[in-house]
Amino acid sequence: MKIALLKPGAKRGGGLEKATSMIAKAFRDKGTDVTLLTSGPVESPLQGIQTQSISGISSFSLKNLLGFELAAQKWIKNNPTNVVFGFDRHFFQTHLRAGNGVHAAFLDRRKKLEGFWKRLSFQMNPYHQLLLKIEQRGFEHPNLQRLFVNSDMVKREILHYYDVDPKKISLVPNGIDWEGLGTPFQQGFTQASSLKKCFGLPDTPLHILFIGHGFRRKGLKELLQALALLQKEDWHLSVVGRDREKGTYLHLTHQLGIESRVTFFGVQKDVIPFYQMADLVVVPSLYDPFANVTVEALGMGVRVVSSKENGGHEILKEPYGFTIPSMDDLSSFADTLKTAFSHGKKSYQLAEQTRASVASFDLGHTVDRIVEETLQYAT
Repeated sequence: MKIALLKPGAKRGGGLEKATSMIAKAFRDKGTDVTLLTSGPVESPLQGIQTQSISGISSFSLKNLLGFELAAQKWIKNNPTNVVFGFDRHFFQTHLRAGNGVHAAFLDRRKKLEGFWKRLSFQMNPYHQLLLKIEQRGFEHPNLQRLFVNSDMVKREILHYYDVDPKKISLVPNGIDWEGLGTPFQQGFTQASSLKKCFGLPDTPLHILFIGHGFRRKGLKELLQALALLQKEDWHLSVVGRDREKGTYLHLTHQLGIESRVTFFGVQKDVIPFYQMADLVVVPSLYDPFANVTVEALGMGVRVVSSKENGGHEILKEPYGFTIPSMDDLSSFADTLKTAFSHGKKSYQLAEQTRASVASFDLGHTVDRIVEETLQYAT
């Protein structure tokens, strides 16, 4: 059996890249002939897997998108395969892991947040229009055999915006290296105090962690505003991630009178120490198909507070996780945080139970299920 994997190479080093590598290896280990189609320079090709760069990488996102799609269509036409497996939106694939959610739903969410001219730009921007066209053609293609989604939220969005047979959709939540997080989890209880000292953080408050790039979509503004309603509580927030408008958020902490209780750490190559220091992770996303930080935090024994707009909230169960009723209501957001605060700082017993709650989300199990279902529904 021949399998082609579609994965443009513009973004490297993240969770999607790791999942792509594991799925490619799993297909290889099943004895299939695997070709990974990417763009730009090939970095560290996988053993036993043919890797071909079929298009270049430009500084223009529209050119990247269209260039890869046209090259992929040409390659597929000239190289017939049993399975064409996509990891993002493409004109055609027989199997698709829709890990990036539904662009039509994302734009509708943004329209509620933006002003008139920005909303108008969504209709005029050729990149958004092309992406919507690709998304529709890929989801509704008659030869699409299996569509993997990572949350029920994404499944509902696909069925709302597009004409897709629900029987084709398979829900497979994001996974983590559960076993691999075991040692860092254990070490956190002996190293937390020294880590806080190393990072210049106070030791006594309840430590809250926010991780994400693009602070607006990730809901940092709303988190800061909700925390400002809880100034009588003893907490400190660490913000890990990047945003071009970081100064705006620094200014907001001053306006809210919480600047001394918020530390911005920027991009961190290793976020494990931050999980080890955290008592609570907050994922207040305004749109996230399934934020990896949700299951990563639980796998490190850290409780989670999440918005309903993060598909990952579906795996949360109290007292390990709490869901914000509405991101439009700061008082309900603050109340949810206060409920989470009431459980106090991270104890070993609760952390161990929190970690155990996601034992079934091991990435190896996730990959095996995707590969087995793909081969099952391959013609």
